[in-house]
Amino acid sequence: MNDDAFFIIWCPTGRQPPTRRHPTREIAEHEARRLAALAPGQSFYVLAALSVSSKVDVTTRELRPTDLQIPF
Repeated sequence: MNDDAFFIIWCPTGRQPPTRRHPTREIAEHEARRLAALAPGQSFYVLAALSVSSKVDVTTRELRPTDLQIPF
């Protein structure tokens, strides 16, 4: 997954959630204007991804003694 900053277009009265990432504000604003021209009366917001948080560490803990010779 690309963790670079990006912009999305959101229409609060739209039928679908945002599906495309735009790499710059200028490109996103251009797309918002294009969509607004196609849908009079609807508002299209340019939203910026400001940060990302994720948990990536995984730990494993043995639950049985490791010195036992159990065949399973």
